[in-house]
Amino acid sequence: MSIVDRERVKSIFLHAADLSTTARAGFLDEACADDAALRGEVESLLDAEVEPVISSALAAVHRARERDLTGDDDTEADMPEQIGSYAIHRLLGVGGMGRVYLAEQDRPRRMVALKVVRPGVFSREMLRRFEHETQVLGRLRHPGVAQIHEAGMVEGTPFFAMEYVDGVELTAFAREHDLSLRDRLELVALVCDAVHHAHQKGVIHRDLKPANILVDAQGQPRILDFGVARASDSDIQATTLQTSVGQLVGTIPYMSPEQAGGETDEIDVRSDVYALGVILYELLGGRLPHECDEVPMHELVRRIRDVEPARLGALNRAARGDMETITHKALARDKERRYQSAADLGADIRRCLASEPIAARPPSTIYHARRFARRHKAVVGGGTAVFAVLIAAVIGMSWTLYKAKLDLERRAIMQYYMGLMQNAVYDGVEAGEDPTFFVGMLDRSAEGMERAIEARPATESEIRLNIADGYRAARAWPQAMRHAERAWELCIAEHGPEDGWTQWAEITVADALRGLERKEEALPRYRHCLDVYRDNLDWFDPDTPTALQGTVALLREAGRHDEARGELDATIAAYRQALERPGLSERAAERLNEWIEAAESLQIS
Repeated sequence: MSIVDRERVKSIFLHAADLSTTARAGFLDEACADDAALRGEVESLLDAEVEPVISSALAAVHRARERDLTGDDDTEADMPEQIGSYAIHRLLGVGGMGRVYLAEQDRPRRMVALKVVRPGVFSREMLRRFEHETQVLGRLRHPGVAQIHEAGMVEGTPFFAMEYVDGVELTAFAREHDLSLRDRLELVALVCDAVHHAHQKGVIHRDLKPANILVDAQGQPRILDFGVARASDSDIQATTLQTSVGQLVGTIPYMSPEQAGGETDEIDVRSDVYALGVILYELLGGRLPHECDEVPMHELVRRIRDVEPARLGALNRAARGDMETITHKALARDKERRYQSAADLGADIRRCLASEPIAARPPSTIYHARRFARRHKAVVGGGTAVFAVLIAAVIGMSWTLYKAKLDLERRAIMQYYMGLMQNAVYDGVEAGEDPTFFVGMLDRSAEGMERAIEARPATESEIRLNIADGYRAARAWPQAMRHAERAWELCIAEHGPEDGWTQWAEITVADALRGLERKEEALPRYRHCLDVYRDNLDWFDPDTPTALQGTVALLREAGRHDEARGELDATIAAYRQALERPGLSERAAERLNEWIEAAESLQIS
């Protein structure tokens, strides 16, 4: 067997060794797939690992029968009353290494989270990992990290007592409190501070995920569970790091490509940066970058390594721009293109919050087009214009992808290139390219989409809005109107008349009507959007000034100057009232002041 295969066997074995017999079978089905030789090697190692603990396992079964226990051994039925000087109150959770209890320490008197290795069934590997976690946590002193109080051994069972964090998981907290995008960004910036502190102490977490980040009553996120952390300095490496070489530890949907691929030599602080990017994407976009429901493990790993996630702005329009750029930089598959530290990511998030220029820059449309062309030389050819490459890519994929029942990976690719296509049109027109070229390419793309998206309302609205924006950039108003109006109808059915997506569609319809000189029809569209935006200023929708400008311009063109003045006065008053809100962030205030200045300039124009 090759060295690579040996490492794979070791990785799978070490992961399976921590699982129950029932869970182990399913894991091996996924991890080994159809490789019978690989599975045989792993199972032979597992059999050897089991032998030394058979007697203790039988003893545990005997004790369970004596206590008339039934069901899983991870229940509270056999929970101890006391461990050392700690009175056990209840079970908080069960992990691969052991159990975590809520306990009360005698001196000093305080509530703690007490982590103990599962009695009677731990291996040397688990003991080494436990020892490692204790050393790691003992180094960290930061308000964003749960603190360790004590470590020790009771009757041969290792334990450590750490600060009990009474909090809510990060994503659940954001959902339950209906946090704004700004509030979510501020939370992630605080998490970045804590992660950077760990990195400065030579610690890589390797399992950052919402379940390991609790938000306390003061709104402070606290990072838990450094059980799979890796020290990056030599003293701990010498005694503990060898236990995890080749081991796939962590939670796959949050793993970096190098971590998911088992490239342990490539794991560094930027692997944690990637996990922070996944958390950011999930908080802002409402789902993971790579869907994992009913996806085999090996396929999910392949997607993480090889497939670009859908652009964040396609999931949440309000996250377009800097938020999207920051998130996708953190999620770069090539770690050299990521932020080089958690501190850099946190700093850019705070620049975004302060309306300052961010350090990250989105890769140019030309860069993406050339990269696509390099991957498809046989199809594209050396002399094809890069703008045509992007649009042709969408044309070629549209029918094929949807015919395949919208496979999630392919849909993500299609959404990704749809966004690039739209940007290509804007960039090309602004650069002086002939708009008719783009109109022709968009027409061909739209024809393919018409045949392909019959039964997917949410997806169809998103695609049509992007196509409509492309036509709008090319000043092709009839086509922009047709796609925007259909998208608006779908958004109403899918999201309701006052949703942000619906307003985006209606603004696009209004712009198209105005471009077609159908101004009497455009005006009520602009006014309706303006009313919705004024009632929902916490959205900070970038189209709010567009709705105001369109309304005022058309009223003035119709000679209805008093109405135009009334709309301006009402909007400025709404902006000023919003400025009075308690707890308004600096960035929100800055944006409102910008909008007030723009509205006042309309008053005197």
